[in-house]
Amino acid sequence: MAGSYRANLSALWILVANAWMQHPVGMIFNPETARNEMVNFWAVLFNQVAVDKFLHTISSGFLLASMFVLGISAWYLIRKREEQVAKRSILIAGVFGLLSSLMVAYTGDESARTVSKVQPVKFASMEALYEGKSNAGLIAFGVLKNTDKKIGIRMLKNSLLKYKYPVTLSSDRR
Repeated sequence: MAGSYRANLSALWILVANAWMQHPVGMIFNPETARNEMVNFWAVLFNQVAVDKFLHTISSGFLLASMFVLGISAWYLIRKREEQVAKRSILIAGVFGLLSSLMVAYTGDESARTVSKVQPVKFASMEALYEGKSNAGLIAFGVLKNTDKKIGIRMLKNSLLKYKYPVTLSSDRR
């Protein structure tokens, strides 16, 4: 149990450091030393990028743990060993996994929304928008035709099959 707290605390500091590099807050630039110096620890710790990434990482870990428990429990059922315990753990892990998967989807979406605000150029490349536009559709999947042309966003216009989500993160609507 103490190991899981230490692992989560380690993940927190790693993600806070990474978030600060992606979106530096709580600091000032000192020209004499040519470096950024922290002036507000709490702004760094509760940087929205860090919070989003931490919650997404932790909920992903919970989802992985529930899938692991489901797999072990299924193995026990197949082997007809400890069936009552296996059925109960499948129920608990299934509910926990469902809630974790919803949290993963929500926190991933929130993280992408934060990136769209603090790093719009990075987000445009994530959505493969090479010419800027609002309300652009997000291409979920596509099957390309056989062609010798260079693969890129223009190729997707020539695809055999594609699906676009009507509202994406680049849209003004929420």
